[in-house]
Amino acid sequence: LLPSRVLPASGEALDGYLERLAGANALRTSQLLKILRGANECPRKSPLFLLIEPGHSFVTRVAEISGATTAMLDATTLNRFGGGLPLWLDGFDPLDRHSFRQIVAQGWFPNTGSQICPQCLAHDHVWQLSWRLPVVTTCLIHKTLLTESCRGCGNRFRLRRYSPLRPVIGPDEPCSNQIGLRAYCRHSALAHVASPAPPDVVTTASAISGAMSSRPNTIFCESTSPQTYLAELRHLATLLLHLATTPRGACLSDWTEHLAAEAATRRTELRGPRWGFSPPFSALARGKALGAAGQIFEQATVERGAELLAPWLELIAHTPGGPSNWIDNRTSRSPIMRRLVAATLANRRGAGRRVDYSTRSNSIPLEAIPHMIDVEVYRNFFKGTLGSYEWTARLYVSLCLARVVRPGSTWALAASGIGLPSILGIRTARAASQRMRIAPDDLARRVSAALTVLPPDRDYRHRERRVTWLADHTDVWFERWRMSVSPPRRATSLPYAITWLWWEVAQGWPASGPVSTTMVGQRRRDSYQSFRARLPRDAEESLRSLVLLS
Repeated sequence: LLPSRVLPASGEALDGYLERLAGANALRTSQLLKILRGANECPRKSPLFLLIEPGHSFVTRVAEISGATTAMLDATTLNRFGGGLPLWLDGFDPLDRHSFRQIVAQGWFPNTGSQICPQCLAHDHVWQLSWRLPVVTTCLIHKTLLTESCRGCGNRFRLRRYSPLRPVIGPDEPCSNQIGLRAYCRHSALAHVASPAPPDVVTTASAISGAMSSRPNTIFCESTSPQTYLAELRHLATLLLHLATTPRGACLSDWTEHLAAEAATRRTELRGPRWGFSPPFSALARGKALGAAGQIFEQATVERGAELLAPWLELIAHTPGGPSNWIDNRTSRSPIMRRLVAATLANRRGAGRRVDYSTRSNSIPLEAIPHMIDVEVYRNFFKGTLGSYEWTARLYVSLCLARVVRPGSTWALAASGIGLPSILGIRTARAASQRMRIAPDDLARRVSAALTVLPPDRDYRHRERRVTWLADHTDVWFERWRMSVSPPRRATSLPYAITWLWWEVAQGWPASGPVSTTMVGQRRRDSYQSFRARLPRDAEESLRSLVLLS
Protein backbone atom coordinates (compact mmCIF):
# COMPACT_ATOMS: atom_id res chain seq x y z
CA LEU A 1 0.00 0.00 0.00
CA LEU A 2 1.05 3.57 -0.65
CA PRO A 3 1.57 5.73 2.46
CA SER A 4 -1.34 8.01 1.59
CA ARG A 5 -4.45 6.23 0.42
CA VAL A 6 -7.08 8.14 -1.58
CA LEU A 7 -10.40 6.65 -2.62
CA PRO A 8 -12.15 7.50 -5.89
CA ALA A 9 -14.70 10.28 -5.62
CA SER A 10 -18.24 9.89 -6.91
CA GLY A 11 -18.22 10.04 -10.71
CA GLU A 12 -14.44 10.41 -10.95
CA ALA A 13 -12.51 9.19 -14.00
CA LEU A 14 -9.75 6.61 -13.50
CA ASP A 15 -6.95 8.72 -14.96
CA GLY A 16 -7.89 11.71 -12.81
CA TYR A 17 -8.05 9.47 -9.74
CA LEU A 18 -4.57 8.07 -10.42
CA GLU A 19 -3.23 11.63 -10.69
CA ARG A 20 -4.76 12.50 -7.32
CA LEU A 21 -3.24 9.32 -5.89
CA ALA A 22 0.18 10.26 -7.25
CA GLY A 23 -0.09 13.81 -5.90
CA ALA A 24 -1.12 12.60 -2.44
CA ASN A 25 2.01 10.43 -2.30
CA ALA A 26 4.41 13.02 -3.77
CA LEU A 27 4.97 10.86 -6.85
CA ARG A 28 5.33 11.88 -10.46
CA THR A 29 2.65 10.32 -12.62
CA SER A 30 5.31 8.45 -14.60
CA GLN A 31 6.59 6.88 -11.35
CA LEU A 32 3.09 5.76 -10.40
CA LEU A 33 2.57 4.15 -13.80
CA LYS A 34 5.83 2.20 -13.43
CA ILE A 35 4.65 0.90 -10.06
CA LEU A 36 1.32 -0.14 -11.52
CA ARG A 37 2.67 -1.74 -14.67
CA GLY A 38 5.59 -3.58 -13.12
CA ALA A 39 7.77 -5.68 -15.41
CA ASN A 40 5.64 -6.00 -18.56
CA GLU A 41 2.64 -6.62 -16.36
CA CYS A 42 0.43 -4.29 -18.34
CA PRO A 43 1.12 -3.56 -21.99
CA ARG A 44 0.97 0.02 -23.15
CA LYS A 45 -2.47 0.99 -24.40
CA SER A 46 -4.12 4.06 -25.79
CA PRO A 47 -5.05 6.58 -23.07
CA LEU A 48 -8.64 6.08 -24.17
CA PHE A 49 -8.38 2.33 -23.65
CA LEU A 50 -7.46 2.88 -20.01
CA LEU A 51 -10.95 4.29 -19.44
CA ILE A 52 -12.68 1.54 -21.43
CA GLU A 53 -10.88 -1.61 -20.35
CA PRO A 54 -7.81 -1.11 -18.13
CA GLY A 55 -7.38 -4.85 -17.66
CA HIS A 56 -7.95 -7.07 -14.62
CA SER A 57 -4.29 -7.14 -13.55
CA PHE A 58 -4.01 -3.35 -13.75
CA VAL A 59 -7.17 -2.80 -11.70
CA THR A 60 -6.03 -5.36 -9.13
CA ARG A 61 -2.69 -3.61 -8.79
CA VAL A 62 -4.37 -0.22 -8.29
CA ALA A 63 -6.64 -1.75 -5.64
CA GLU A 64 -3.65 -3.26 -3.84
CA ILE A 65 -1.69 -0.01 -3.52
CA SER A 66 -4.63 2.36 -2.95
CA GLY A 67 -7.03 0.43 -0.76
CA ALA A 68 -9.90 0.99 -3.20
CA THR A 69 -12.11 -1.94 -4.13
CA THR A 70 -12.33 -3.24 -7.69
CA ALA A 71 -16.00 -2.20 -7.76
CA MET A 72 -14.99 1.38 -6.97
CA LEU A 73 -12.36 1.31 -9.70
CA ASP A 74 -14.73 -0.20 -12.26
CA ALA A 75 -17.05 2.76 -11.67
CA THR A 76 -14.21 5.07 -12.78
CA THR A 77 -14.18 3.58 -16.31
CA LEU A 78 -16.58 3.97 -19.20
CA ASN A 79 -18.10 0.62 -18.26
CA ARG A 80 -20.17 2.70 -15.89
CA PHE A 81 -22.00 4.07 -18.94
CA GLY A 82 -22.20 0.73 -20.77
CA GLY A 83 -25.33 -1.19 -21.61
CA GLY A 84 -26.64 1.68 -23.71
CA LEU A 85 -26.35 4.34 -20.99
CA PRO A 86 -25.39 5.74 -23.48
CA LEU A 87 -22.53 3.48 -24.70
CA TRP A 88 -22.42 -0.11 -25.90
CA LEU A 89 -19.06 -1.68 -25.03
CA ASP A 90 -19.87 -5.37 -25.54
CA GLY A 91 -17.19 -7.26 -27.41
CA PHE A 92 -14.41 -4.73 -26.91
CA ASP A 93 -10.88 -6.14 -26.74
CA PRO A 94 -8.10 -3.58 -26.11
CA LEU A 95 -5.68 -5.75 -28.10
CA ASP A 96 -7.99 -5.94 -31.15
CA ARG A 97 -8.27 -2.66 -33.04
CA HIS A 98 -11.21 -3.96 -35.08
CA SER A 99 -13.29 -4.36 -31.93
CA PHE A 100 -12.60 -0.72 -31.10
CA ARG A 101 -13.84 0.33 -34.52
CA GLN A 102 -17.06 -1.55 -33.89
CA ILE A 103 -17.88 0.29 -30.70
CA VAL A 104 -16.87 3.65 -32.20
CA ALA A 105 -19.22 3.02 -35.13
CA GLN A 106 -22.19 3.40 -32.78
CA GLY A 107 -21.57 7.15 -32.98
CA TRP A 108 -20.90 9.88 -30.44
CA PHE A 109 -18.20 7.79 -28.78
CA PRO A 110 -15.86 9.66 -26.39
CA ASN A 111 -12.78 10.96 -28.13
CA THR A 112 -9.41 11.44 -26.48
CA GLY A 113 -9.42 14.45 -24.21
CA SER A 114 -12.00 15.89 -21.87
CA GLN A 115 -14.32 18.79 -21.25
CA ILE A 116 -14.33 20.47 -17.84
CA CYS A 117 -16.38 22.58 -15.50
CA PRO A 118 -13.73 24.97 -14.08
CA GLN A 119 -15.80 25.68 -10.96
CA CYS A 120 -16.28 22.00 -10.10
CA LEU A 121 -12.61 21.28 -10.75
CA ALA A 122 -11.56 24.17 -8.52
CA HIS A 123 -13.84 22.93 -5.75
CA ASP A 124 -12.71 19.29 -5.42
CA HIS A 125 -10.03 18.70 -8.11
CA VAL A 126 -12.03 15.75 -9.40
CA TRP A 127 -12.06 15.09 -13.16
CA GLN A 128 -15.56 13.78 -13.74
CA LEU A 129 -15.89 10.77 -16.04
CA SER A 130 -19.12 12.11 -17.55
CA TRP A 131 -17.20 15.09 -18.96
CA ARG A 132 -15.75 12.70 -21.55
CA LEU A 133 -19.17 11.93 -23.07
CA PRO A 134 -20.23 14.05 -26.08
CA VAL A 135 -23.86 13.77 -24.96
CA VAL A 136 -22.94 15.66 -21.76
CA THR A 137 -22.68 19.39 -22.45
CA THR A 138 -23.65 21.12 -19.22
CA CYS A 139 -22.74 21.26 -15.55
CA LEU A 140 -26.05 20.86 -13.74
CA ILE A 141 -24.58 22.17 -10.48
CA HIS A 142 -23.51 25.55 -11.85
CA LYS A 143 -25.87 25.64 -14.88
CA THR A 144 -22.96 26.40 -17.21
CA LEU A 145 -21.72 24.92 -20.46
CA LEU A 146 -18.68 22.71 -20.17
CA THR A 147 -15.42 24.23 -21.38
CA GLU A 148 -14.08 22.29 -24.36
CA SER A 149 -10.50 23.47 -24.81
CA CYS A 150 -7.56 25.12 -23.12
CA ARG A 151 -6.97 28.79 -23.90
CA GLY A 152 -3.25 28.23 -23.55
CA CYS A 153 -2.68 25.59 -26.23
CA GLY A 154 -6.05 25.58 -28.00
CA ASN A 155 -6.51 21.81 -27.64
CA ARG A 156 -8.92 19.69 -25.65
CA PHE A 157 -7.95 19.09 -22.04
CA ARG A 158 -6.09 15.85 -21.35
CA LEU A 159 -5.23 15.37 -25.02
CA ARG A 160 -2.69 12.59 -24.52
CA ARG A 161 -1.21 10.30 -27.18
CA TYR A 162 0.96 7.99 -25.09
CA SER A 163 0.76 8.24 -21.30
CA PRO A 164 -2.82 8.36 -20.00
CA LEU A 165 -1.79 10.65 -17.13
CA ARG A 166 -0.70 14.28 -17.25
CA PRO A 167 3.07 14.64 -16.81
CA VAL A 168 2.64 17.83 -14.77
CA ILE A 169 0.07 17.97 -11.97
CA GLY A 170 -0.57 20.40 -9.15
CA PRO A 171 -3.21 22.30 -7.19
CA ASP A 172 -3.62 24.79 -10.05
CA GLU A 173 -4.55 21.91 -12.41
CA PRO A 174 -2.19 22.73 -15.30
CA CYS A 175 -3.36 21.71 -18.75
CA SER A 176 -0.17 19.66 -19.38
CA ASN A 177 -0.87 19.07 -23.08
CA GLN A 178 2.35 18.58 -25.00
CA ILE A 179 3.30 21.68 -27.01
CA GLY A 180 6.83 20.69 -27.97
CA LEU A 181 9.70 18.33 -27.17
CA ARG A 182 9.38 17.78 -23.41
CA ALA A 183 7.44 21.04 -23.22
CA TYR A 184 3.95 21.12 -21.75
CA CYS A 185 1.18 23.69 -21.53
CA ARG A 186 1.19 25.24 -18.04
CA HIS A 187 -2.05 27.16 -18.42
CA SER A 188 -4.32 26.46 -15.46
CA ALA A 189 -7.60 24.72 -16.22
CA LEU A 190 -9.08 26.63 -13.30
CA ALA A 191 -8.46 29.97 -15.04
CA HIS A 192 -11.21 29.40 -17.58
CA VAL A 193 -14.61 31.06 -17.26
CA ALA A 194 -17.61 28.94 -18.26
CA SER A 195 -20.56 30.38 -20.18
CA PRO A 196 -24.10 30.15 -18.77
CA ALA A 197 -26.14 27.36 -20.33
CA PRO A 198 -29.44 28.27 -22.04
CA PRO A 199 -32.53 27.03 -20.15
CA ASP A 200 -33.53 24.52 -22.84
CA VAL A 201 -30.04 23.03 -22.78
CA VAL A 202 -30.18 22.67 -18.99
CA THR A 203 -33.60 20.98 -19.17
CA THR A 204 -32.43 18.38 -21.67
CA ALA A 205 -29.14 17.91 -19.82
CA SER A 206 -31.11 17.06 -16.69
CA ALA A 207 -33.16 14.48 -18.62
CA ILE A 208 -29.95 12.99 -20.06
CA SER A 209 -28.40 12.77 -16.60
CA GLY A 210 -31.47 10.95 -15.31
CA ALA A 211 -31.41 8.49 -18.20
CA MET A 212 -27.70 7.81 -17.66
CA SER A 213 -28.64 6.91 -14.08
CA SER A 214 -31.12 4.31 -15.44
CA ARG A 215 -34.23 6.39 -14.78
CA PRO A 216 -37.00 5.79 -17.36
CA ASN A 217 -38.15 8.68 -19.51
CA THR A 218 -40.93 9.47 -21.96
CA ILE A 219 -41.06 10.20 -25.68
CA PHE A 220 -44.35 11.71 -26.87
CA CYS A 221 -45.80 10.89 -23.42
CA GLU A 222 -45.04 7.18 -23.89
CA SER A 223 -42.87 5.46 -21.29
CA THR A 224 -39.43 4.74 -22.74
CA SER A 225 -36.40 2.90 -21.42
CA PRO A 226 -33.36 5.09 -20.68
CA GLN A 227 -31.38 3.29 -23.40
CA THR A 228 -34.03 4.07 -26.02
CA TYR A 229 -34.37 7.67 -24.87
CA LEU A 230 -30.63 8.34 -25.10
CA ALA A 231 -30.34 6.65 -28.50
CA GLU A 232 -33.35 8.45 -30.00
CA LEU A 233 -32.18 11.78 -28.62
CA ARG A 234 -28.81 11.27 -30.33
CA HIS A 235 -30.45 10.22 -33.61
CA LEU A 236 -32.66 13.31 -33.73
CA ALA A 237 -29.86 15.64 -32.62
CA THR A 238 -27.68 14.23 -35.41
CA LEU A 239 -30.41 15.00 -37.94
CA LEU A 240 -30.77 18.56 -36.64
CA LEU A 241 -27.01 19.09 -36.85
CA HIS A 242 -26.99 17.97 -40.49
CA LEU A 243 -29.92 20.26 -41.22
CA ALA A 244 -28.21 23.16 -39.46
CA THR A 245 -25.16 22.82 -41.71
CA THR A 246 -27.12 23.00 -44.97
CA PRO A 247 -26.61 26.23 -46.97
CA ARG A 248 -29.84 27.71 -45.60
CA GLY A 249 -29.32 26.36 -42.09
CA ALA A 250 -26.54 28.76 -41.15
CA CYS A 251 -29.02 31.60 -40.66
CA LEU A 252 -31.47 29.50 -38.64
CA SER A 253 -30.06 30.49 -35.24
CA ASP A 254 -27.04 32.06 -33.60
CA TRP A 255 -25.54 28.70 -32.65
CA THR A 256 -25.81 27.39 -36.21
CA GLU A 257 -23.42 30.12 -37.36
CA HIS A 258 -20.67 28.71 -35.11
CA LEU A 259 -21.53 25.21 -36.27
CA ALA A 260 -21.13 26.25 -39.91
CA ALA A 261 -17.56 27.36 -39.21
CA GLU A 262 -16.69 23.96 -37.72
CA ALA A 263 -18.47 22.15 -40.55
CA ALA A 264 -16.30 23.99 -43.07
CA THR A 265 -13.17 22.55 -41.47
CA ARG A 266 -14.60 19.01 -41.62
CA ARG A 267 -15.98 19.17 -45.17
CA THR A 268 -13.96 17.38 -47.86
CA GLU A 269 -14.26 17.05 -51.62
CA LEU A 270 -16.08 13.74 -51.20
CA ARG A 271 -18.43 14.35 -48.26
CA GLY A 272 -19.56 16.75 -45.60
CA PRO A 273 -19.18 16.44 -41.83
CA ARG A 274 -20.37 13.16 -40.33
CA TRP A 275 -22.13 14.39 -37.20
CA GLY A 276 -23.50 10.91 -36.56
CA PHE A 277 -20.01 9.59 -35.85
CA SER A 278 -18.24 12.63 -34.46
CA PRO A 279 -20.45 15.37 -33.00
CA PRO A 280 -19.45 19.03 -32.94
CA PHE A 281 -16.58 20.17 -30.78
CA SER A 282 -18.67 23.02 -29.39
CA ALA A 283 -20.64 22.21 -26.24
CA LEU A 284 -23.11 24.94 -27.19
CA ALA A 285 -23.81 23.37 -30.59
CA ARG A 286 -24.22 19.91 -29.09
CA GLY A 287 -26.33 21.26 -26.25
CA LYS A 288 -28.65 23.24 -28.51
CA ALA A 289 -29.11 20.31 -30.89
CA LEU A 290 -29.88 17.98 -27.99
CA GLY A 291 -32.12 20.64 -26.47
CA ALA A 292 -34.10 21.03 -29.68
CA ALA A 293 -34.42 17.25 -29.94
CA GLY A 294 -35.54 17.07 -26.31
CA GLN A 295 -38.23 19.70 -26.88
CA ILE A 296 -39.60 17.71 -29.82
CA PHE A 297 -39.75 14.50 -27.78
CA GLU A 298 -41.43 16.33 -24.88
CA GLN A 299 -44.56 16.96 -26.97
CA ALA A 300 -47.75 15.12 -26.11
CA THR A 301 -48.10 13.45 -29.53
CA VAL A 302 -45.91 12.68 -32.49
CA GLU A 303 -48.01 15.11 -34.54
CA ARG A 304 -47.13 17.95 -32.16
CA GLY A 305 -43.50 16.97 -32.38
CA ALA A 306 -43.77 17.00 -36.17
CA GLU A 307 -44.93 20.63 -36.00
CA LEU A 308 -41.64 21.56 -34.30
CA LEU A 309 -39.56 19.53 -36.75
CA ALA A 310 -41.33 20.89 -39.85
CA PRO A 311 -39.39 24.22 -40.02
CA TRP A 312 -36.15 22.26 -39.97
CA LEU A 313 -37.21 20.01 -42.84
CA GLU A 314 -38.18 23.05 -44.91
CA LEU A 315 -34.43 23.56 -45.32
CA ILE A 316 -34.34 20.46 -47.55
CA ALA A 317 -37.80 20.75 -49.09
CA HIS A 318 -36.43 20.87 -52.65
CA THR A 319 -33.43 18.61 -52.27
CA PRO A 320 -32.84 16.14 -55.15
CA GLY A 321 -34.39 12.78 -54.36
CA GLY A 322 -36.69 14.23 -51.73
CA PRO A 323 -36.30 14.92 -47.98
CA SER A 324 -36.89 11.30 -46.96
CA ASN A 325 -33.90 9.98 -48.91
CA TRP A 326 -31.75 12.84 -47.65
CA ILE A 327 -32.64 11.97 -44.05
CA ASP A 328 -31.99 8.25 -44.60
CA ASN A 329 -28.41 9.03 -45.58
CA ARG A 330 -27.67 11.13 -42.50
CA THR A 331 -29.20 9.56 -39.41
CA SER A 332 -30.53 6.27 -38.07
CA ARG A 333 -34.13 5.54 -38.98
CA SER A 334 -35.30 3.82 -35.81
CA PRO A 335 -39.05 3.16 -35.37
CA ILE A 336 -39.55 6.38 -33.40
CA MET A 337 -37.58 8.43 -35.92
CA ARG A 338 -39.56 6.90 -38.77
CA ARG A 339 -42.85 7.86 -37.09
CA LEU A 340 -41.66 11.40 -36.48
CA VAL A 341 -40.28 11.95 -39.98
CA ALA A 342 -43.36 10.41 -41.61
CA ALA A 343 -45.66 12.65 -39.56
CA THR A 344 -43.61 15.71 -40.49
CA LEU A 345 -43.49 14.93 -44.20
CA ALA A 346 -47.19 14.11 -44.22
CA ASN A 347 -47.88 17.77 -43.46
CA ARG A 348 -45.96 18.86 -46.56
CA ARG A 349 -46.22 15.78 -48.76
CA GLY A 350 -45.11 16.69 -52.26
CA ALA A 351 -47.12 16.56 -55.43
CA GLY A 352 -45.82 13.11 -56.32
CA ARG A 353 -47.12 11.56 -53.10
CA ARG A 354 -50.45 13.39 -53.40
CA VAL A 355 -50.86 12.14 -56.96
CA ASP A 356 -49.97 8.58 -55.92
CA TYR A 357 -52.80 8.51 -53.40
CA SER A 358 -55.38 10.45 -55.42
CA THR A 359 -58.78 8.95 -56.20
CA ARG A 360 -59.01 7.21 -59.59
CA SER A 361 -62.44 6.84 -61.18
CA ASN A 362 -61.01 4.93 -64.13
CA SER A 363 -57.72 3.49 -65.27
CA ILE A 364 -55.94 3.57 -68.60
CA PRO A 365 -52.82 1.76 -69.81
CA LEU A 366 -49.51 3.58 -69.85
CA GLU A 367 -49.52 3.32 -73.65
CA ALA A 368 -52.49 5.72 -73.70
CA ILE A 369 -50.41 8.47 -72.08
CA PRO A 370 -48.28 10.54 -74.49
CA HIS A 371 -45.01 12.21 -73.63
CA MET A 372 -46.85 15.54 -73.67
CA ILE A 373 -50.50 15.60 -72.72
CA ASP A 374 -53.00 16.87 -75.31
CA VAL A 375 -53.01 20.64 -75.68
CA GLU A 376 -56.78 20.82 -75.13
CA VAL A 377 -56.61 18.76 -71.94
CA TYR A 378 -53.73 20.84 -70.63
CA ARG A 379 -55.46 24.15 -71.29
CA ASN A 380 -58.77 22.98 -69.84
CA PHE A 381 -57.37 21.63 -66.57
CA PHE A 382 -53.89 23.06 -65.97
CA LYS A 383 -53.41 26.36 -67.79
CA GLY A 384 -51.79 28.94 -65.52
CA THR A 385 -51.22 26.51 -62.65
CA LEU A 386 -47.70 25.21 -63.25
CA GLY A 387 -45.76 28.34 -64.21
CA SER A 388 -43.43 26.52 -66.62
CA TYR A 389 -43.10 26.57 -70.39
CA GLU A 390 -46.08 24.82 -71.94
CA TRP A 391 -43.96 21.92 -73.25
CA THR A 392 -42.45 21.30 -69.83
CA ALA A 393 -45.82 21.65 -68.12
CA ARG A 394 -47.47 19.20 -70.55
CA LEU A 395 -44.66 16.71 -69.94
CA TYR A 396 -45.10 17.11 -66.16
CA VAL A 397 -48.84 16.43 -66.42
CA SER A 398 -48.12 13.25 -68.38
CA LEU A 399 -45.69 12.16 -65.67
CA CYS A 400 -48.37 12.80 -63.04
CA LEU A 401 -50.83 10.70 -65.02
CA ALA A 402 -48.26 7.91 -65.24
CA ARG A 403 -47.90 7.97 -61.45
CA VAL A 404 -51.67 7.77 -61.04
CA VAL A 405 -51.83 4.75 -63.35
CA ARG A 406 -48.90 3.14 -61.53
CA PRO A 407 -49.31 4.19 -57.84
CA GLY A 408 -46.33 4.02 -55.51
CA SER A 409 -44.05 4.88 -58.40
CA THR A 410 -41.35 7.56 -58.64
CA TRP A 411 -40.72 10.29 -61.17
CA ALA A 412 -37.94 8.21 -62.68
CA LEU A 413 -40.20 5.16 -63.08
CA ALA A 414 -43.01 7.33 -64.42
CA ALA A 415 -40.70 8.66 -67.14
CA SER A 416 -39.45 5.22 -68.12
CA GLY A 417 -43.04 3.96 -68.11
CA ILE A 418 -43.94 6.31 -70.98
CA GLY A 419 -40.72 5.71 -72.86
CA LEU A 420 -38.56 8.60 -71.62
CA PRO A 421 -35.18 8.65 -69.84
CA SER A 422 -35.49 8.32 -66.06
CA ILE A 423 -33.39 11.42 -65.40
CA LEU A 424 -35.81 13.51 -67.48
CA GLY A 425 -38.63 12.61 -65.10
CA ILE A 426 -36.62 13.70 -62.08
CA ARG A 427 -35.51 16.99 -63.64
CA THR A 428 -38.96 17.84 -64.95
CA ALA A 429 -40.61 17.20 -61.57
CA ARG A 430 -37.98 19.30 -59.82
CA ALA A 431 -38.44 22.21 -62.23
CA ALA A 432 -42.23 22.06 -62.11
CA SER A 433 -42.42 21.83 -58.31
CA GLN A 434 -40.38 25.01 -57.94
CA ARG A 435 -42.76 26.97 -60.20
CA MET A 436 -46.05 25.39 -59.18
CA ARG A 437 -48.78 27.93 -58.43
CA ILE A 438 -51.31 25.59 -56.80
CA ALA A 439 -51.29 23.31 -53.77
CA PRO A 440 -50.33 19.65 -54.26
CA ASP A 441 -53.87 18.57 -53.28
CA ASP A 442 -55.36 20.79 -55.99
CA LEU A 443 -52.94 19.38 -58.55
CA ALA A 444 -53.91 15.82 -57.60
CA ARG A 445 -57.61 16.65 -58.09
CA ARG A 446 -56.93 18.16 -61.53
CA VAL A 447 -54.86 15.14 -62.57
CA SER A 448 -57.69 12.80 -61.54
CA ALA A 449 -60.16 14.90 -63.52
CA ALA A 450 -57.91 14.89 -66.60
CA LEU A 451 -57.62 11.12 -66.40
CA THR A 452 -61.37 10.75 -66.88
CA VAL A 453 -61.32 12.44 -70.31
CA LEU A 454 -58.38 10.55 -71.81
CA PRO A 455 -59.37 7.82 -74.31
CA PRO A 456 -58.01 4.47 -73.13
CA ASP A 457 -57.69 2.99 -76.64
CA ARG A 458 -54.85 5.21 -77.91
CA ASP A 459 -51.39 3.66 -78.17
CA TYR A 460 -48.70 6.33 -78.21
CA ARG A 461 -45.85 3.86 -78.04
CA HIS A 462 -47.05 2.47 -81.38
CA ARG A 463 -47.27 6.02 -82.78
CA GLU A 464 -43.72 6.76 -81.66
CA ARG A 465 -42.40 3.61 -83.30
CA ARG A 466 -44.33 4.39 -86.50
CA VAL A 467 -42.95 7.93 -86.76
CA THR A 468 -39.44 6.61 -86.17
CA TRP A 469 -39.96 4.07 -88.97
CA LEU A 470 -41.22 6.77 -91.33
CA ALA A 471 -38.16 8.90 -90.52
CA ASP A 472 -35.93 5.98 -91.49
CA HIS A 473 -37.87 5.16 -94.71
CA THR A 474 -38.64 8.54 -96.24
CA ASP A 475 -38.40 7.14 -99.77
CA VAL A 476 -41.61 5.19 -99.18
CA TRP A 477 -43.91 8.14 -98.50
CA PHE A 478 -42.40 11.63 -98.59
CA GLU A 479 -42.20 12.22 -102.34
CA ARG A 480 -45.78 11.03 -102.86
CA TRP A 481 -47.03 13.16 -99.97
CA ARG A 482 -45.29 16.41 -100.95
CA MET A 483 -46.53 16.17 -104.53
CA SER A 484 -50.09 15.54 -103.31
CA VAL A 485 -50.17 18.90 -101.55
CA SER A 486 -51.22 21.98 -103.49
CA PRO A 487 -48.93 23.71 -104.07
CA PRO A 488 -46.30 20.94 -103.77
CA ARG A 489 -43.93 21.21 -100.84
CA ARG A 490 -40.21 21.62 -101.31
CA ALA A 491 -37.92 18.64 -100.80
CA THR A 492 -36.19 20.58 -98.00
CA SER A 493 -39.39 20.39 -95.94
CA LEU A 494 -38.73 16.73 -95.05
CA PRO A 495 -37.37 17.37 -91.50
CA TYR A 496 -40.32 19.67 -90.79
CA ALA A 497 -42.81 17.03 -91.90
CA ILE A 498 -41.20 14.42 -89.63
CA THR A 499 -41.12 16.93 -86.78
CA TRP A 500 -44.81 17.64 -87.30
CA LEU A 501 -45.58 13.93 -87.10
CA TRP A 502 -43.56 13.54 -83.89
CA TRP A 503 -44.89 16.61 -82.13
CA GLU A 504 -48.51 16.70 -83.32
CA VAL A 505 -49.44 13.04 -83.87
CA ALA A 506 -47.16 11.08 -81.55
CA GLN A 507 -47.11 14.03 -79.09
CA GLY A 508 -43.53 13.05 -78.35
CA TRP A 509 -40.97 14.94 -76.32
CA PRO A 510 -38.84 16.88 -78.87
CA ALA A 511 -35.45 15.69 -77.63
CA SER A 512 -36.46 12.02 -77.65
CA GLY A 513 -37.61 11.77 -81.26
CA PRO A 514 -35.74 11.05 -84.50
CA VAL A 515 -32.67 13.18 -85.13
CA SER A 516 -34.43 15.17 -87.83
CA THR A 517 -37.05 16.39 -85.30
CA THR A 518 -34.51 18.28 -83.21
CA MET A 519 -35.05 21.91 -84.13
CA VAL A 520 -31.69 23.42 -83.16
CA GLY A 521 -31.34 27.16 -83.60
CA GLN A 522 -33.90 29.95 -83.65
CA ARG A 523 -33.92 30.18 -87.46
CA ARG A 524 -34.82 26.50 -87.85
CA ARG A 525 -37.52 26.73 -85.20
CA ASP A 526 -39.00 29.74 -86.98
CA SER A 527 -38.95 27.81 -90.26
CA TYR A 528 -40.83 24.93 -88.64
CA GLN A 529 -43.47 27.26 -87.20
CA SER A 530 -43.93 28.74 -90.68
CA PHE A 531 -44.29 25.22 -92.15
CA ARG A 532 -46.84 24.29 -89.48
CA ALA A 533 -48.89 27.46 -89.92
CA ARG A 534 -49.13 27.11 -93.71
CA LEU A 535 -49.96 23.40 -93.75
CA PRO A 536 -53.46 22.91 -95.26
CA ARG A 537 -55.95 20.76 -93.39
CA ASP A 538 -56.00 18.08 -96.08
CA ALA A 539 -52.19 17.90 -95.93
CA GLU A 540 -52.41 17.48 -92.15
CA GLU A 541 -54.92 14.66 -92.51
CA SER A 542 -52.74 12.98 -95.12
CA LEU A 543 -49.72 13.11 -92.80
CA ARG A 544 -51.77 11.97 -89.83
CA SER A 545 -53.06 8.96 -91.73
CA LEU A 546 -49.49 7.77 -92.31
CA VAL A 547 -49.30 7.09 -88.56
CA LEU A 548 -52.85 6.35 -87.47
CA LEU A 549 -53.86 4.07 -90.35
CA SER A 550 -50.74 1.91 -90.30
